[in-house]
Amino acid sequence: MDSRQEPDSFSLWENVPFPLWVGTASGICLAANTALCKWLGVTKESVLGQNWITFLDPLTRDSVLSRFRTETSKRFKFSGKLRLRVRGRDRLVQASARRQDNPPTGPSHWMVSITTAREPERVAPPRPPAPEHTQLTHETLRLCFEHAPVGIGFLDLNLQCVRCNPAFAQILTTRGGKIDGTAFSTILSENTPEEAAVEIIRVCKETLISGVPHALHGWPVQRASSPNPIRVADWEIRRIQTTTDVPFGLLLTIIDVTQQKLAQEKLRLLASVLESTPDFVAVLSPAGDVLYLNKSAKEAARVDSDASVHALHISQLQPEWAFRLLEEEGFPTALSEGDWQGETAFFSAVGNSVPVSQILCAHRNADGEVEFLSTILRDITDALEGREQLAAAHKRFEAAIETKSAELAAATTLIRDQSRQQTEIANIAKNTFLSRISHELRTPLNAILGFTQLLKLESPNNSQLESIKHITRAGRHLLSLINEVLDIAQVESGRIPLNLEALELNQFLRNCVEMMRPIAASSSVDLQFIAREKAFYARGDRLRLKQVVLNFLSNAIKYNNEGGGVLVSLRGTPFGVRFEVRDTGPGIPEEKRNLLFRPFERLGEESSEIEGTGIGLALSKGLVDAMGGSIGLENPDGGGCVFWVELPLASSEELQPSRVEPLSLNLVPAHAAATSDYTKILVIESHDFDLRLLEKLLQRKYPESEILIAMQGDLGLELAKEHRPELILLDADLPDITPSRFLARLRSTAVQPPPQIILLGSGLGTPEFRVLSEEY
Repeated sequence: MDSRQEPDSFSLWENVPFPLWVGTASGICLAANTALCKWLGVTKESVLGQNWITFLDPLTRDSVLSRFRTETSKRFKFSGKLRLRVRGRDRLVQASARRQDNPPTGPSHWMVSITTAREPERVAPPRPPAPEHTQLTHETLRLCFEHAPVGIGFLDLNLQCVRCNPAFAQILTTRGGKIDGTAFSTILSENTPEEAAVEIIRVCKETLISGVPHALHGWPVQRASSPNPIRVADWEIRRIQTTTDVPFGLLLTIIDVTQQKLAQEKLRLLASVLESTPDFVAVLSPAGDVLYLNKSAKEAARVDSDASVHALHISQLQPEWAFRLLEEEGFPTALSEGDWQGETAFFSAVGNSVPVSQILCAHRNADGEVEFLSTILRDITDALEGREQLAAAHKRFEAAIETKSAELAAATTLIRDQSRQQTEIANIAKNTFLSRISHELRTPLNAILGFTQLLKLESPNNSQLESIKHITRAGRHLLSLINEVLDIAQVESGRIPLNLEALELNQFLRNCVEMMRPIAASSSVDLQFIAREKAFYARGDRLRLKQVVLNFLSNAIKYNNEGGGVLVSLRGTPFGVRFEVRDTGPGIPEEKRNLLFRPFERLGEESSEIEGTGIGLALSKGLVDAMGGSIGLENPDGGGCVFWVELPLASSEELQPSRVEPLSLNLVPAHAAATSDYTKILVIESHDFDLRLLEKLLQRKYPESEILIAMQGDLGLELAKEHRPELILLDADLPDITPSRFLARLRSTAVQPPPQIILLGSGLGTPEFRVLSEEY
């Protein structure tokens, strides 16, 4: 064949390396390529005119037909594993089918590709030729080539694209179109990374010379500079030759596996979390193929920890009755409703059937299509034994119900107490964990924010300054979330510290409104406060109540309509003092009000782009309850929402101003200290990150000063006594000594002249200097 001659559709069809089948809508075979006939071990004439159902395994035929009808009714394609009857035995294969619509005058056909290992060729006895109406026309075969779900391309001896189907061009160039007559090297150099293009051309040349097929898996088909995400594909390169072994070109097949690679990356991230759970966790394709097994599931399935699981099917990991339950009930329910739960079984490490409680969930992509399924299986052997024991005990109790009623009541009370204790223990463990992790995260976050401030002082360019702003914004947002989580944990544990005092709410609310007025103006929302002539003194914690009010105002502004308004008012009630925050937003439906003050519940988040965690209102309720008040919501007839808080009145004793003895040492604000020069500065900070940050800041501000550092209070006292620094920066949360104890011991040393002292607070949001109090 001349290298410039274009191969016809029949040549490309016959030389495709994997089995292909084309049939009518009723299942009658119209065409089969050589690879399919070799794999079946029959002649082409014996396949033509046959119905594909005859090749299905009789035991699974009904379930396969049911799956085929279900999937093809929603979309004109089918993909899944089938059991075929080949040469007298069953074989499990992967089949992909797609409907091909011919011109208006012709019928529709189905094209099926099969992925499986080839077997030795066995020629069946010849059969009479198929009826004329089942013969495949050249036009039909051309349509099959054009609409094939994989890319198919033919290159001549000069590696020139002679004939390529649209899928081939679409995968390589992302824009489709004709690429016939173009040098293959040109296409690769314009669309793929340089290293990949060089390697693919090398493999093509080697295949032309040796005749040995080559496969390339997971190679990029898009430059890194492209604005679209990088796409990868699997290649197979084969030499096409005459009957006398004279090569006349190459046949290339290419499959876009980007989604598979992305799914694998997602699974890798999930695996790091799931590997430690004792439950069996698996991720499946919609057809039931195993994409991931965690460590526990691999051990139960007797799969080596380093072995691939992609050749497994969920039917191989569970007993037949359990898989049939999934196939008939679990998969259809999960695909239609999102999840399914039931009791099935799983093969243990020794091959026994272990009873499990199984949850099956469908995960959809942005287009609403099911991308994969996750399933969690938990061993319920002990639970079943407990059920049996409970049933036996129930029978014994029924036999002696009249004489054992008192004992039964006592046992019920004991069980209830134990359950309550276990619940309390679990809540304590959860709150302890949240508190500890919040503290552990907050320290490095403070350091991150501090170092970004330090970077601002290094004269960054505009691009670097923009990056620093992003880091600062994200860090502050994350730190606020951590603080909210810590607060909600303290509220739930009942250990949140409160400093209750008498608060005059007129001025207090006015200050909060003024603080939020710029934010309201930027959102085109009119924020107003109606003050009362009478003073209202409520009993509450100033800092925590401000947290509640600002949360109300922030929500009223964020969820308001553009050009809307927010009104803050105050009035007395028979039980105390009540303030209200009224907005003109869309309001909250009645059926969702019961979710309003629950943690992590964000109503309407599916249709909103506003950021949030759903903690704010739950935290506000906990704080108000801790202060002895009440909180609620009203929906007025005119629309919008009215959030209100009612607090008890302050007692007469609380209205008396408290007297605080001033600290005798020279405790000064940070801004005052920054105006002086110091020869020696002592920094006492227990966290390494903050210590290094403070050292860098001080070295920059006071390059001529000697900076002394200590991570413990005792060492800091020794350094203060020995070196007599003019300024001390003191961590208020030292692990070995409290600030009051430190100041008392420092006073006893009679250091002269007395140093200036700045307290560094815990959890201030940023690691910059701040004075917690000027009176101790």
